[in-house]
Amino acid sequence: MIPVLAAITSAIVSVVSAFIAWRAVTRNLRPVLVFLRDEHRVWFVRNVGNGPALDVLVAQKDLNDQPWHLFLRLPPIPKDGQIPLRSGPSFLAVIYTDVEDNPYSTICSGFRNRPQKGRVFDEPDERQIKLYADVPFKAAIGDSCTRSRAGRWNQSLSYSPNSIRVC
Repeated sequence: MIPVLAAITSAIVSVVSAFIAWRAVTRNLRPVLVFLRDEHRVWFVRNVGNGPALDVLVAQKDLNDQPWHLFLRLPPIPKDGQIPLRSGPSFLAVIYTDVEDNPYSTICSGFRNRPQKGRVFDEPDERQIKLYADVPFKAAIGDSCTRSRAGRWNQSLSYSPNSIRVC
């Protein structure tokens, strides 16, 4: 009887330990996207999490009861990466996934970011989504992102050659 009880206890401890280890790894790879504005009043979406943000889609609206619109597909955002946005309406939202395709979202209004699991809006029809590389930006946005001695903006709106950040 004692050997059976010891085997059951050992199995339970192993399963619980494996679950705890899996949760720790998942948390360490989770991206967290937030919206922020710099001193030049340029809005950015920044990854303050520990993993890359994939399938990034930003939406905006001016009133709380309006539907989300002006969808913009961004390139993946690495840990500590950020991408400038063209405008900053009253409400910004972003949906994105981690490397395991788990969905996350952040809504920003009144400079308050509220990250959460799941999606805050449904993915729209692809015809409603603009690609980041297709959106024109003011020169001031590039200037505020590229204050460096050894780099410049390239055609894909990414900073090169000495930066791992998107901006």
